[in-house]
Amino acid sequence: MRTLALLAAASLLAIGCDHKAEQAAPKAAPKEAPATKPDPHADHAAHAPSTTAAPATPATAPVAAPAGNVVQAEMRLLLGAVHSTITAVADGDVGDLPDVWHVVHSAKQTTEAALKDGSYAPRGGVEDFVARDEAFHALLETLVIAASKRDVDATAAALGPVMAGCNGCHTAHKPLPAPAP
Repeated sequence: MRTLALLAAASLLAIGCDHKAEQAAPKAAPKEAPATKPDPHADHAAHAPSTTAAPATPATAPVAAPAGNVVQAEMRLLLGAVHSTITAVADGDVGDLPDVWHVVHSAKQTTEAALKDGSYAPRGGVEDFVARDEAFHALLETLVIAASKRDVDATAAALGPVMAGCNGCHTAHKPLPAPAP
């Protein structure tokens, strides 16, 4: 069950992954060669923040968004959290994931403020966006509860519906690409 959920999540992530955000991110300093056997998931570290290195942001504190679209800032955090979740499930240790996902919750508050003050207006309308966002974050709660219990199988199973929620919202609200010249 866990393997199937991981494969599904990895496939959806690969399909929907925006590598431009990764390219814009500063590269981490190269690590020294390990003295012990190599980590089979070391390649994941290049794409996702460590589950233990998540900032200790309280769930109630909004995250300051960089200049530009606050939703894109939240999506970058979501992408990192999904990568961390896949890595944690593969490693069999999901206990640190609640901290990773609480950072995403903080970004949600910033998005809500931008929707309320009108500084962000999603394609497809605010009401539908808010309804989908609430449903999506309810799915995240299921994942966080499973991870809080250190239940690797339940965390993996919760990731599939989360990934499906991404696609529905992107279909309805992601800005359309500019037409080709």
